[in-house]
Amino acid sequence: MARAQVGDSGYSWTEQHADASSCDTIEKQKAYIKALKRELPNNKDRFTRVYRYTFTVAKAPGQKAVPLDMAIAYWELLFSSSLSAVKWTSPDTPWLSWWTEFLTSSWKKSVNKDMWNETLKFAQLTLTDEAMSFWNEESSWPSVIDEFVEWVRNEKRGGSKEGPAEEEY
Repeated sequence: MARAQVGDSGYSWTEQHADASSCDTIEKQKAYIKALKRELPNNKDRFTRVYRYTFTVAKAPGQKAVPLDMAIAYWELLFSSSLSAVKWTSPDTPWLSWWTEFLTSSWKKSVNKDMWNETLKFAQLTLTDEAMSFWNEESSWPSVIDEFVEWVRNEKRGGSKEGPAEEEY
């Protein structure tokens, strides 16, 4: 059986993404990838599985975190690819650009698994609620996301707690 052991997770690629018997040859693996490429842009559950597995691929063996520059490269790939089910941008807010700008200017730390997973959840919520009204100080977001929300409000929205296109009546 063709197996691609990744990192120190103890799981092969086929154990994470496909029935091992359906991917036991290179040709079957190619066919699976082709089908996955068709399915991925429209399947958020499948995208989430790939997203979470990417953390395992991105971290070095024996490490518990991903270097920031590598995490940013993966986020840019995952959130802006034509294969992405979660494109982290909107007509009014370039979320991914802001996220990478914030991290490279203000964060500088590595990315642990909690931050990685919560970034996906945060991205999905911002796409449905650009005002970030889902966020509050009592929420259990990683501190980097708390800091990002404040940075967006102060640096990108002029101290406003409202999102784009909010109107008073």
